[in-house]
Amino acid sequence: MNHKTLVLLIVVLSTLSSLVSGAPGYAQSNAPAGIDRLQAAADGPVEVTQNPFTGRPSFIRGPIPLEVVAQAAGAADKSQAVVAFVDRYADVFGITDAAVELVVQAEEVDDLGMTHVTLGQVYRGVEVYNASMKVHLATDGRSVAAIGNGFVPGIRLVDVRPAVISQQALEATRKALPGGQLMAQPRLVVYPGRGEAPGTAARLVPCQGSIDG
Repeated sequence: MNHKTLVLLIVVLSTLSSLVSGAPGYAQSNAPAGIDRLQAAADGPVEVTQNPFTGRPSFIRGPIPLEVVAQAAGAADKSQAVVAFVDRYADVFGITDAAVELVVQAEEVDDLGMTHVTLGQVYRGVEVYNASMKVHLATDGRSVAAIGNGFVPGIRLVDVRPAVISQQALEATRKALPGGQLMAQPRLVVYPGRGEAPGTAARLVPCQGSIDG
């Protein structure tokens, strides 16, 4: 193979590589299910940051219509509209039923007029520790400006009945801090684990009462 043939071959291979890597199917091969529907519904560019452990978005930014979804669901307020919105794109986040797996924890309006709705994750009625979604609405309330996603998909527990009652958990805390003052009662939570595939490592634990020592 002479020099001119080798150079031509390199140019052809480089061009083919560029075309393949730039194709939509290639660029979105690892995209979460349903993200294409969300992007298609948006009124502008959508930026998605993916969580490498869950394979789901950890952050989404983009003007995504909310009003149509809210009207179709018959939502009475912004929090209900947000739950309906998340349920519409449930497969993006690994959610089966947003109305069952999420509870509204807070709805706040900032100085700019943007509404921020915090949704906490529950598993079979039990709080999932430190797992929540925050949906930020545009000032007109008609579109979603951004979503911070901490929902943990794939949690599977055989039982959600506690093996340790709240009083036992409280006594253990008092032994650890004998001079402390009780600030909050202990409660049962699902701890989703850490690192890769956190949902598969989930377990039921008592979140011990806060004692100020």
